[in-house]
Amino acid sequence: MSVFGIVHTLISLIPIVLAAILLLQQGHINPRSKLGFWYSLSTVAAVATAFTIMKTGKLSEGHFLGILILLLIGAAYLLPKLSALQSKAAMLERFLMSTSFFLMFIPTTVESLSRLPVGAPLAPEGPESPLVKQILGIIFLLYLAGLFWQYKKLKSSSIN
Repeated sequence: MSVFGIVHTLISLIPIVLAAILLLQQGHINPRSKLGFWYSLSTVAAVATAFTIMKTGKLSEGHFLGILILLLIGAAYLLPKLSALQSKAAMLERFLMSTSFFLMFIPTTVESLSRLPVGAPLAPEGPESPLVKQILGIIFLLYLAGLFWQYKKLKSSSIN
């Protein structure tokens, strides 16, 4: 792994840890909380450092996912300014931030399984590997379950 790859990997671990803490503590990633701000900032740093890593010399699907992640986070920060969406803002924010977190796992899973363990990766075929597809399927189901749980929690708190 290159020096840029190591730096990117270390930076990319920060938003994953912060999102996990936020989801466990608050049940969602609030971009206006202190940890939510640091999640957003470290995600921007992770995406920026991803652009220093180009195995093929050109942008990959992972880079485009990074751009989408940045757009999702940016949209979450703009929501409070859009009065037309105020009634749906809380759920939209949860959807945008949760989706940014979910999308980070796609390149993370593909890259990790196609490189580790060193010398005998679990999924040398990369994204086409059945193992990668199975794990991403499980992560997607967890994402959907998390969205549903956040929706139910938000609905129950707005009723009371």
